Amino acid sequence: MESQKLDRGCFVCGKGEAKRCSTCKQVLYCSKKCQKADWKTHKKMCGETDQNANYNEKHVQRPLVETDNLPKIPLTSTLYESAKTKTKNLFPGKDVICSLDTLSPAPRFDAVFLAYIEGYNPYVFRHAIFILDINSKESFLTFYLDYDKPEPYFTWEDVRPGKFVVVQLPHLHYFMDGQVGFRIEEPYEVRFLDG
Repeated sequence: MESQKLDRGCFVCGKGEAKRCSTCKQVLYCSKKCQKADWKTHKKMCGETDQNANYNEKHVQRPLVETDNLPKIPLTSTLYESAKTKTKNLFPGKDVICSLDTLSPAPRFDAVFLAYIEGYNPYVFRHAIFILDINSKESFLTFYLDYDKPEPYFTWEDVRPGKFVVVQLPHLHYFMDGQVGFRIEEPYEVRFLDG
């Protein structure tokens, strides 16, 4: 395991101050005990590649775009209600879902999902963000766009903490490392709003 501790929880037990797997840099463990307990499953996907051979924590600390100096609007219920109203106007006739608890792996054709962008996800190989639902439950959203090009639907400058994201045909995706979040494959699947 790497020596630098991160503020995300252990993949096995959920305890804080976990460290990254030193080979793949993708999974977090709080101790060697937890790492050994997960090894039978993790070894199938764990492997060192040329891409993560040059990995270092400085990659994680860089934002998607240069937005560090832009003001971040704190999340309030009033702000969420304002974003929900804007979403209803953008998608008339669609239910606006604001809770992760109401989603499943099956796409919801009758609804859109509204979430607050809390911060940037440290995954270094794709653009990814942490999101909060109306109950402050955290998840993440990862972009799998062709050629990493979101235009003309949005720009990477639109993807920043303090804004809201609206996901069309919302459904949960189960990633290979066991995490559950959103996988965005087409740029038209999301919209970004100010509160």
